Amino acid sequence: MKACILSVGTEILMGSILNTNTKYLSEKLNEYGVSVLYHTSVGDNPQRLKETFEYYLNKVDIVITTGGLGPTQDDLTKEVIAKIMGCPLQRDDTIYAKIEAYFDGANRVMTDNNAKQALVPIGGKALENDKGTAPGIYIGKNNKHVFLLPGPPREMQHLFELHVGPMIEKEKNQVIDSKYIKIFGLGESTVEDKLLPLIDGQVNPTIATYAKRGEIEIRVTASGQRQSETEELLTPVVTHIQELFGDSVYSIDGGTLAELVGQRLIKEKLTVALAESCTGGLLAGALTDIPGISSVLQAGFVTYSNDAKVSLLGVSEKTLEAHGAVSSETALEMIAGLNKKIGADISVSITGIAGPGGASDSKPVGLVYIGLSYFGQMEVHQFNFHGDRSRVRSYSVLSALNLIRKKII
Repeated sequence: MKACILSVGTEILMGSILNTNTKYLSEKLNEYGVSVLYHTSVGDNPQRLKETFEYYLNKVDIVITTGGLGPTQDDLTKEVIAKIMGCPLQRDDTIYAKIEAYFDGANRVMTDNNAKQALVPIGGKALENDKGTAPGIYIGKNNKHVFLLPGPPREMQHLFELHVGPMIEKEKNQVIDSKYIKIFGLGESTVEDKLLPLIDGQVNPTIATYAKRGEIEIRVTASGQRQSETEELLTPVVTHIQELFGDSVYSIDGGTLAELVGQRLIKEKLTVALAESCTGGLLAGALTDIPGISSVLQAGFVTYSNDAKVSLLGVSEKTLEAHGAVSSETALEMIAGLNKKIGADISVSITGIAGPGGASDSKPVGLVYIGLSYFGQMEVHQFNFHGDRSRVRSYSVLSALNLIRKKII
């Protein structure tokens, strides 16, 4: 089955709100084996909505709209689409009573314009919404399936889970399954070059690459009549890709680098201590997002100034004078200080130049040193990142996590 997601609302086109509904619906529809072919947005204009809806209705089996079901004059989705589908509107007394009860329960007066939310297309079906006043609508006609859902994400997601998903499940005739392979430390062009023999001959499964900050995600998607069939198609391709990229692959189940590292630290009961300069606690923040990390994360220091490096970590003033705060020598002494002060199984230090100031010809923006101690064995890695301050700091954190990953896995 093929689908289009049609987002209705001028506020979307003006950039006033972030359209998260499309992302959610795309993910869910793919889980149900529905191929999403189109995403489009249209403003609160009846003529443009009519033209857009008619265009996509002729191209797909399912159209899901979000927005335009409210009580105001510019909420016209239901009225426009019911007319196109040849389904006149009539009041649903059950829905009307529930809207009245909603306002009574909130000690608010129900105005006349709220009554239009109780209008339901003849031949259509109201999808009960106990998270708001606007019910969803389903119209099935001429082998087309049209779902009208409210715009607020909380309501839209609730109606999809309660009504839309189960209805699609009954209609679907295909399973679509995907695996997401995550790679750190390689560029998109390098990854694609290695994948070309697979990509050139792809039919089912299909392969696509996506560049994200600090990583590449490879999506492998297979379609079939049953889950067992898609698994059989996916397994050899995923295995081959893992062999191609070796330890650059850190996940095949969609987890983040921080999640993988944090969960492994907890599982192995490996304690960790951190000393951060240019990242200002971002590495600690990434790890403390992981539930249960308190059992292994012993301490985190933000030693931004030279004085802090000296007083808290015991970095030598002579080292700072001779080599500077951004140097392999300082990064090494930072982890040595952590080992002495905390004594964790793993100690990590980060010092670098995030920019935009503070750089020199010999030490450009993006120069970062990451120190790592694993059961007392100390090493320092030099990185030269490109980009703005945020990018340098983010890459520093991801690189530190990756160094830990390679040590513990």
